[in-house]
Amino acid sequence: MKKLGWLLLVFAPFLSSAQDIVEIDSISYVICDRMEELDIKNDEELMDKLYNEIAIPYIMSYPERKRQDAADRLFFRLQRNCTAFSLLLDRLSPPKSGTGRIFEKPEPTISDEDLQMFKEVDEFYYLEVDGVRTYVTMEKGIWKDHFADDTYSKLSYEWINEYEFVLEFIKSNNLGRANLSVKGDQYIYQVLSKEKNHFRVSVNVPGQREYQIFKFFFKPQE
Repeated sequence: MKKLGWLLLVFAPFLSSAQDIVEIDSISYVICDRMEELDIKNDEELMDKLYNEIAIPYIMSYPERKRQDAADRLFFRLQRNCTAFSLLLDRLSPPKSGTGRIFEKPEPTISDEDLQMFKEVDEFYYLEVDGVRTYVTMEKGIWKDHFADDTYSKLSYEWINEYEFVLEFIKSNNLGRANLSVKGDQYIYQVLSKEKNHFRVSVNVPGQREYQIFKFFFKPQE
């Protein structure tokens, strides 16, 4: 695989079997552990090594008609389950969204007034890694992502303390989100601060050390 060929994934039906998900998550953890063992400085060589040694043999174990589905699911579940893999992707294809990753829980600095404003706004947008806008509605405990390709994701949300709410995945017909999450997966969001036209928000997968910081816009950029 040369020049990030592993990224050229074809749109295909998503795997739905619970057994498939358990197996693919297990393979993602194997790949993550293997990353720690390998001493390869070149990121493309590291990616090729991981795929040729572990991912491709696993994908090829599926019947031919299911291999693309398995490749898609593994690629996206790796991003959820393995921080090192996400960081590797960031180095190979730097995000245009202005996001950052830290490994200690950030402390909110937002005022009570600005926090109340966040809770009263029901329409936002954020930037995907390629810089494309995704619009969000938050109403009556339901969070919906509206993607540029006219697909969507639906999640429930519930405030768990003054600054944090938990998103729980319900369903999606978007290739990336449907492969990234399965029903019941949770994400913890924390509102950190308010800037001129956006809020700074962190998101964390329960049980992981990584906190991703991103901008949650509440009006068009000027």
